[in-house]
Amino acid sequence: MPRRRNPFNPRNPRRPRPNPFAGHAAPPPVVAATPTIDLPRLQLAYEWMTLDRLLGFKLVFEWYVANQVALLWQDPLNEERQKSFSRAMKAKQLGDSSNLEGEKIQAWSTAIHLFEKLWAHKAPNYPLLDKAMHVSHVSPYITQVQAALGNLNAAFGPAGCKFRVTFGVDREFLSGEILLPQAQVDAMIPMAPLVVILKEAPTVAKVLSIVTDADGNQKLDGALFMQKLPEVLEHVGGWAAGLGGAVNKPLGKAPRQPKAPKVQGGAAAAGNGAPSIRIKGSNVIHLTGALNHMGGKRLAVYNLVRDGMTVAQLQAEAEAKLDRASAHAPWPCSR
Repeated sequence: MPRRRNPFNPRNPRRPRPNPFAGHAAPPPVVAATPTIDLPRLQLAYEWMTLDRLLGFKLVFEWYVANQVALLWQDPLNEERQKSFSRAMKAKQLGDSSNLEGEKIQAWSTAIHLFEKLWAHKAPNYPLLDKAMHVSHVSPYITQVQAALGNLNAAFGPAGCKFRVTFGVDREFLSGEILLPQAQVDAMIPMAPLVVILKEAPTVAKVLSIVTDADGNQKLDGALFMQKLPEVLEHVGGWAAGLGGAVNKPLGKAPRQPKAPKVQGGAAAAGNGAPSIRIKGSNVIHLTGALNHMGGKRLAVYNLVRDGMTVAQLQAEAEAKLDRASAHAPWPCSR
């Protein structure tokens, strides 16, 4: 059969649609960054075992969670290594569910030993558990942090609330326990202990005033908070009386903040934040075809943009339009 002619366009062939991005250079390729394993933080977690063994184990597991991307970078788990990882997670869960300290340590040690077999080859100076368990020297920094946590637990422990450090970024509130990020504990060291305790007293009262409703949702009971706050302050008074003049003496100088681990491949690569872009007033704005033909009810800012204008000109016109709009707007008090 002969091909039927298009009645709407019998003669002219279909014209190709213009490319709105023609004439614009392609963006530079994104280079994948190689994350660096934060070994100093793992060593710091092991140092905690000299003072509090259970806390040290918890910090080590937090470190493995925070560095899982760096540990698996270009080194995925095969079938055999995946079985070892599953065994390690089962051992960790066994330690988490146990109420006996000896059983906890045994199960957690098994889990960390399996983690070390999986990833100790990633770095030459990889900190190991067996070596850390036999270290008796305590660094001055750990001593200061432990003193800050000791004051918090001595003041609020009788009220039913405990504090411990975490490698996380934000505070975590568990059942009768507050997890403080390391940066917040560092900020407490150069402060007077009494000032730190008084700042934390309302937070402790709030944590102790959280109740669970019939649906399982937790909420703050205002009446219970007003009852708990005087009780918490009474415990603070007893702690301060027992400490004497030391309540006004800082524990030490502010510790130096550790440098962030370096990342190979550039800080602006994928997984490490967007690249910083500096826009100058002299930069010229070039509109693509899609923006040049915008019509109808659009945002007012698009109506100000013209192809070829500079950023400074756009800013000046936008400020002038805002001034004109505010001059005709009624004052709030005139209603």
